[in-house]
Amino acid sequence: RPPRSTLFPYTTLFRSKRYPDGRIRKYKARFCVRGDKQKYGFDYEETYAPVVQWSTVRMLLTLTMKLGLKTKQVDYSNAFVQAKIDNEVYCELPEEFSVDGSRDYVLKLERSLYGLKQAPRLWFKTLEKSLHARGFKSSMQDPCLFMKKDLIALVYVDDVLFFGTTEKIIDAMIKDLQKDFDLNVEDDEFAFLGIEIFKNKQGQLCLRQKGLINRIISAVGMDENSNSAKMPAATTGVGADVGGKVREKNWNYASVVGMLLYLAGNTRPDIAFAVHQAARFSHKPMKVHEDAVKRIVRYLTGTKEEGLSFGSDSKLNLEAYADADFAGLWGV
Repeated sequence: RPPRSTLFPYTTLFRSKRYPDGRIRKYKARFCVRGDKQKYGFDYEETYAPVVQWSTVRMLLTLTMKLGLKTKQVDYSNAFVQAKIDNEVYCELPEEFSVDGSRDYVLKLERSLYGLKQAPRLWFKTLEKSLHARGFKSSMQDPCLFMKKDLIALVYVDDVLFFGTTEKIIDAMIKDLQKDFDLNVEDDEFAFLGIEIFKNKQGQLCLRQKGLINRIISAVGMDENSNSAKMPAATTGVGADVGGKVREKNWNYASVVGMLLYLAGNTRPDIAFAVHQAARFSHKPMKVHEDAVKRIVRYLTGTKEEGLSFGSDSKLNLEAYADADFAGLWGV
């Protein structure tokens, strides 16, 4: 047995993986190490691993439509386990297992395992090294953007989006990566970071988050048949309302605002101003702020099918639109 300080307990995780619209995609079971028991400087050191910025994803999706690029998404199976571990880590034997009828054994990990604090970093470094070896170069603006001639890769943990001038180039790279990794190619209509990406009848590339919107609706105690609103915010500003009416409901205000911020930042910029107003009072929301959030949710109820769309116009022009009077709040 190793010294007690290097022996970690385990936990088993069971969960269902879903599509962005909420449908169950598959069931997963995972054996994890209790990384919360690790000690900094003794069991691990660096833990930082980058994730791709959504501005980078949107830029590549725009170029896909403008330049007619081909795309494919790859998912690495049990990604963290495909990275070698950087130090000695021991884990308790699972309850259901024994060695020759004895449980006086422990597991010595040869690969990184989910739960370890350094696991995300070990995996990213492994993937980064493999892409560099195949001629990719990392972007200085976003370390998860890898580029080479006629091919681009966007990395988010175990999901990789490839953009290429032809499908043949992408397929050749995927086949080469399969020599070293266990990975699967996703369908044409795919999800990236919980966002549904698809082509509409007009040939535009669209992004939407119906699943997240449904979660938000449920979180505030509404349902899909609740009355909708035509605008996400009123034409009068939302203030602190000191001494006003207290909240009537007990749903988690900060949690709902957090989901709304993620939604606004990714696929629904039309609610950004309204969410910003509500987010300013997360520390002490009053009834007026609760009503402001519910109005945003009512607006989303009637616009769940909406999202960002990227046209196929081949001109590389920048289009910008300004709301000159700040949704009627200029001077308020």
